[in-house]
Amino acid sequence: MNKNPIAAFLLSFIPGLGHLYLGRYVRGVLYGGASFGPIFLLILMDFGSGGSIPADFAMLMIGFALVAAAINMLDMIITLLARGNGTPHGGAGMNRSWTGDGTKTYSAGSAGGFYGSPASAGEAGGGTPDGTMGGNLPYGQYGQDQARMSSPHWSPAEAAQQQDERFKTILLSFIPGLGHFQLGLMQRGLTFLISFFGLFAMIAFVSYMTREDGFFVFLLGLPVIVFYCIFDAIQQLNRKHRGETLVDRSIIEELDLNRQDGRKSKLVAMFLSIFPGAGHMYLGLQRRGLQLMAGFLFSIYIMDVLRLSIFMFLIPIIWFFSLFDALQLVSKHDREELQDIPLVGWLLNHQKWLGIAFIAFGGYYLLDRVVLQLLERKFPELHISGYFHQYFQLFVISTLLIGGGLRLLLGSSVKKEGDGQ
Repeated sequence: MNKNPIAAFLLSFIPGLGHLYLGRYVRGVLYGGASFGPIFLLILMDFGSGGSIPADFAMLMIGFALVAAAINMLDMIITLLARGNGTPHGGAGMNRSWTGDGTKTYSAGSAGGFYGSPASAGEAGGGTPDGTMGGNLPYGQYGQDQARMSSPHWSPAEAAQQQDERFKTILLSFIPGLGHFQLGLMQRGLTFLISFFGLFAMIAFVSYMTREDGFFVFLLGLPVIVFYCIFDAIQQLNRKHRGETLVDRSIIEELDLNRQDGRKSKLVAMFLSIFPGAGHMYLGLQRRGLQLMAGFLFSIYIMDVLRLSIFMFLIPIIWFFSLFDALQLVSKHDREELQDIPLVGWLLNHQKWLGIAFIAFGGYYLLDRVVLQLLERKFPELHISGYFHQYFQLFVISTLLIGGGLRLLLGSSVKKEGDGQ
């Protein structure tokens, strides 16, 4: 029975299951028991003791389970790479000979390994030793190379070799850049490698220096780099199997080459649009992008300082508005010239209100950090700081809602009077 190495690798993310798939039942049971056994034991002890498990013991059991799962994955990777480095079909492989009329003949090899017997390999490739197409057309690079496979020069051994190369490339690409190194694309692989570990190091450094755990949310960008690296490596491998020449250039160089008439790259603009305002600035819309970026960051800061959690819904609204606005501008970029129209145009002509807002926020910060602290030390029995933080948020929210409602009412009445005249 043929065993797919990619399926075995993916199943190994559940400890023991990949080894069971390959028929290695002892290792499968051992790895599965070592990984899930401690977790199951902790659950039983938690029910039995009423949730009074020592924290050190729980951490020890969880650590043991994680180590067992890591060893299981490492063992599977070594096994798959070792089998892939052997003969194309595993076991004794395939012996190829030639007859007097030039027809290729094959002697039966061992059916071990991932690809089974030579007959099954020939059927999987969709070709027969005499060069005719037989069986069902497969997927992947085989379906893309039908003409080459049907030629007399194609052999099942070549297909198995390509399958081994494909598997190694995908497996190594889970560490960004290594799959490209396997294909000889050093600059392209180095770009992915530096991007992945550089982003991780920068986020960890900033989080450590600022003592803010919220920066770890940017680690969500790491899986994006990994998946893009895997699909890019597969695309480069398909080009190699089609006989195309692979050009070793970085992603940045490729983006520069794809620009037409000096226009901005749509891909970069869409990627930068993930952060509000960055995509607009890349497209040259500085004022619009600056307002979106300032509004997003300022909203987070104000709601954190003033503890206005009721207005947290404004943050996703600003984010989604910025994202879709940038996507619309990217689609218009090739058809028309973009105009840098600020979102809040009246703010530039009414800077006095902006100055009043800065004075108000500065006064609040001075009151909260200096005046209240001095009063709290002078009159500790009054608990002035506690009352201020408890009721000031309610006062600000109520004032804003009442003021907004009055503004809408007055604006509606003035509009009706103007329409009546």
